[in-house]
Amino acid sequence: MNHYLIATDEAGYGPNLGPLVVAASVWRIPGHQSVRACCETLQRRARSWNGDHRAKSVVLDDSKNAFQQAKGVGSIEPTVLSALRHVASDEPLPWSWHRLCNVLHAEVEQPRWHGEASVDLPLKAAPSDVHDIGTFWSELPDATGLSLERVLADVVFPRTWNRLLDRFDNKSTILTQRTLELVRRAIVRLTEPIDSHYGDHTDPPNGRPPHDVHVLCDKHGGRNAYSTFLFETFGDDMDAPWIETEIESAGE
Repeated sequence: MNHYLIATDEAGYGPNLGPLVVAASVWRIPGHQSVRACCETLQRRARSWNGDHRAKSVVLDDSKNAFQQAKGVGSIEPTVLSALRHVASDEPLPWSWHRLCNVLHAEVEQPRWHGEASVDLPLKAAPSDVHDIGTFWSELPDATGLSLERVLADVVFPRTWNRLLDRFDNKSTILTQRTLELVRRAIVRLTEPIDSHYGDHTDPPNGRPPHDVHVLCDKHGGRNAYSTFLFETFGDDMDAPWIETEIESAGE
């Protein structure tokens, strides 16, 4: 059985002009390690790699620490774009906004002015820095047993956000639903054959992934119970027994 961790986060919660973006990173993890242990292993590897490459820096931290408005995106852009290039078969830069959406498998409903925008990435970082940090991701499986397999995103522009808010009248409900739908898409993609550092995936029987999947996210509006939303999203794929605590929602 394969073991996976899907980690999610969001930015732009409740947009007025720019979009809400929910992202999910998909990791293949050793089956014997807990989620916490995997996160600690990743942090240790980043510190070790940074010590060996003092001119470069992999930034893995809480978003509030990693990004500061006054400093702009320059410090985190090499890490983010190198990770995305890793899951996109090291496709050369620069990337357009449209190419970024394709890499993230993002289905977007763009305003006309945004759809016509022409912004090349990276914005601040040198392409050579992005390329050099790419070795962190390619060496990660052999060094730790962890492998970044995919990154997906959901982009919600104000028109859609406001329509959903009129319907549900609760921001955290919208965020939970969009996050779990993104998780569902990520799990579906685990059933697709992909090239990885461990070889090709095999097609699962009956379209169901033979995987143990953990999902890591922060609380949405302080909500402690997610079972209702999980059953709404996954339906018959959610089986008993079921565990619901303040720390986790878990089933089979």
